Amino acid sequence: MWLRDETCEEVVANNWFSPPTGNPHEQIHLRLKKLRQELRKWNKQTFGWCHSKIKSIENAIKDVQMKDQSVENLALEEALQVELDEQYKRVEVMWKTKAKQRWLQDGDANTRFFHLSTVFKARSNRIHAIKRTDGSLVHSWEEIGNEFLNYYSQLFSTEFGQNSHPFPPDLESLIPQVVSEEDNVSLCENPTADEIKSVVFEMAPFKSPGPDGFPPSFFKNFWHIVGTDVVKAVQHFFLSGSLLKALNHTFITLIPKNDKASSAEQYRPISFCNVTYKIISKILAKRIKPLLDKIISPFQMAFVPGRTINENSIISHEIMHYMLSRKGKKGFMAIKMDLSKAYDQVEWPLLLQILSNLGFNSRFTSWIKECITTSSFSFLLNGSSFGYLTPTRGIRHGDPLSPYLFIIYAELLSRILLNNENLGRFKGVKISRNSPTISHLCYADDLTIFCRAEIGDAQCIQDCILKYATWSNQAPNPSKSFVHFSSNVPASAKRNILAVLQMPECTHKAVHLGLPFCKPRSRRQAFNHILDKLSGKLSGWKMKNLSQASRGVLIKSVGQALPIYHMSTFLLPKSLCGKMDSTLRKFWWGARQDKKFLALKCWDDICAPKNLGGLGFRKMWEFNKALVSKLAWQMCFPQDKLWSQILGAKYLHFNSFLELPGRTVGASWIWQGIMEFREIIKEGACYHVFANSEIKIWQDPWIPTVQNFLPPEEHMQEWAQNQNLFFVRDLMENDCKSWNLNILHEIFPRCEDSHHLLLECAFTERIWFSSKWKFRLFPFRHLSVSEWFLTITGKDQRFLPPNSTQEEFITFWIAVLDLIWGNRNNILHGKPKMEPDAVARIAHTHTVEHSQAQVLKSLKASSVVFDKWLPPPEGWLKVNTDAAFSDGEGMVACVIRNHEGTIICAKSERIWAHDPTAAEVLVLKSAFLFWTTQRLTKLYLRLILC
Repeated sequence: MWLRDETCEEVVANNWFSPPTGNPHEQIHLRLKKLRQELRKWNKQTFGWCHSKIKSIENAIKDVQMKDQSVENLALEEALQVELDEQYKRVEVMWKTKAKQRWLQDGDANTRFFHLSTVFKARSNRIHAIKRTDGSLVHSWEEIGNEFLNYYSQLFSTEFGQNSHPFPPDLESLIPQVVSEEDNVSLCENPTADEIKSVVFEMAPFKSPGPDGFPPSFFKNFWHIVGTDVVKAVQHFFLSGSLLKALNHTFITLIPKNDKASSAEQYRPISFCNVTYKIISKILAKRIKPLLDKIISPFQMAFVPGRTINENSIISHEIMHYMLSRKGKKGFMAIKMDLSKAYDQVEWPLLLQILSNLGFNSRFTSWIKECITTSSFSFLLNGSSFGYLTPTRGIRHGDPLSPYLFIIYAELLSRILLNNENLGRFKGVKISRNSPTISHLCYADDLTIFCRAEIGDAQCIQDCILKYATWSNQAPNPSKSFVHFSSNVPASAKRNILAVLQMPECTHKAVHLGLPFCKPRSRRQAFNHILDKLSGKLSGWKMKNLSQASRGVLIKSVGQALPIYHMSTFLLPKSLCGKMDSTLRKFWWGARQDKKFLALKCWDDICAPKNLGGLGFRKMWEFNKALVSKLAWQMCFPQDKLWSQILGAKYLHFNSFLELPGRTVGASWIWQGIMEFREIIKEGACYHVFANSEIKIWQDPWIPTVQNFLPPEEHMQEWAQNQNLFFVRDLMENDCKSWNLNILHEIFPRCEDSHHLLLECAFTERIWFSSKWKFRLFPFRHLSVSEWFLTITGKDQRFLPPNSTQEEFITFWIAVLDLIWGNRNNILHGKPKMEPDAVARIAHTHTVEHSQAQVLKSLKASSVVFDKWLPPPEGWLKVNTDAAFSDGEGMVACVIRNHEGTIICAKSERIWAHDPTAAEVLVLKSAFLFWTTQRLTKLYLRLILC
């Protein structure tokens, strides 16, 4: 809101450039602190109470509207209306910032729905009472704050004394060095001013600010003022390795994990860091990110570039499908667990030791240490700051660096499991003979372990978990941990294993990464919760407060985005997609519950693209098809991803995905969906030709410029096969680096395309050479026709022939192309063709004629004289009249204006006259009558006669 006032920049500039004190960190901290105080004063003086100002301006507008419509009053009303619009816009921006809805865009109206969204968000996050450990409730703000402070003081305090962390004796063998010296050089570079600026401008502008009170939008809008000091502060950290604790102070806001949160542990602590610290953190995170693929094992799917949550879901589903249909004596089990308070209990010494073992040098490790150990917290409790806490362990939710540090920290558990698997102490699951063995899958703090359903494997898994818990102080959450067994495991074995693991057996309601963990009998049963969630969202939006345009935004950004995660992996039932479409359709037309409604347009038309008259909504079934087809496309390259390797080994059996015959009996839901839309890939896929490829000439699609990508001359197939020409490589020279043109021209006639017709054809070349410039095409053959046109129409005149103007040559160029196309059509339809020199001669004639026509057109245009209205002297009025006459009937009009051009009054009337002279007299009469009836004096009369 402040940014909309021009004086805001003056306040920032006047209070920023104070004499420097201390190092760059202390300088920027003091300047931000001083500026915050000055901006608060300026806010009260400039903005005050927006609503009272709005009411005052509205009353002033009403007063002006009650007065005479003079020029001064009209100007005053216009100025007041502009000021009123600005006040409304400021209030709108204020509420938009409070609402924090990602689907709200600049330009959205400040509606009642806007306010309800904000009020509901504030109410849902407000803490009215909290339950103590003894079960009693506290209600006062201070008691609630002390309860959270006590809880998090214990949670963020390490149980190990200084330098007494029990590092595992075999940590070096578990975590080998993978970061090279070259990597460390790039990691430890001092960031440039451009790098720092790009990080700032990548931030979302209205993210919640840290304790200093300044969001990223402040730094973006006033970078020309504050940018130099921000760059110095950030570079000071990378040069000195120290960070001012005040810059690293953090607000923690407490978000309830569910609707019935009642105790401190049921709230999620989200950190609001200062922007200056977030710049440092983002730079470090961006440098770590490219190295994650070689640091993190392939079984961790979170935060690693190129890996997604869908891969975890696909692999888990395939293994669970395998376990469901498992027969024989050997049974398997899946152990699902969620690490309790994973971020909050990260032990700093162990994290730093893991970083060191991975190969990060001491300088980079010291930067990480400074970022996590200089942090401090205050709680944002119901909008006010409470308490102060200095942690000795844990990393912050909301810190850009935290996700990467956590998966590096949790990699220790993955290495422990892999080490025990390699030693043969337990064995993972292999769903087919050639499939990779999967012992565990991770997504951040969500872990699933797959192994044999045997006491020995269960005991080994329990030992691994206890060992990791001892070293890292992280243990599974009992309420989110359970075991699922394959169908062939006897009940007695299940009881023994559950006793060892101390976990319950999986129920049908268990969820893993938002999907049912145990495969239900029907897909409708598995995914019906999506429809329930969508209906709940829509019912929560009060339709009476929404315009039609607002509903459209909500449908696109929320309603149709809700099922994307599920639809990216599974083919949902068509009936379920239809019901979701129906739900969105009712919401669009404002229907309430099961009542009838009037649909003015069919849903198919509404879902059409905007350029075809629709609104661009997506039909759920078509959208689902497109997303699953992406999986089918990735299956064409089964070695690229772990999930595609597993599916390829199970279903392809060394066959090509596109050539796999029929459907696979007993396949999983995912594979059924992929095979359902394989034909879509077939229709649009074309092989990339390379040396020694096994692409078949007549069966495989390999020619991207023809329909179906297949050779068109099927009658030459038998001849080619008699010549032992079966594969595309047979059409190449012996070195496989170039085409054998003799064979190609023998089998395939020269294909006609625009490039050949207009740039390569010998006939075309003779036309250009027959021009008066003797123009040659050779320098332009590497270009497309459109690129050639852009070249000759550009600023560089070197590509034009000598002694020619750009306009002349472009006209000639267009004429030649038009004549070539006409000549081509004549040949195609058996008409006589023109010779190249004749084409060039006609093109030159057209060029000259066009140039002459342009000169004539400009002469005609310059001969038009515009009659400009001239004002009368000040204090006088001017009457302009005009008349139109035809067949005895006509119209006359009069308008009276003052010296400023303001219209005082005007009239028009129908007349009847037998000739133009009579009409002119009637015009004059009408003007004088109008003049006298208005009782005006000092008039000029201007007649336009017919």
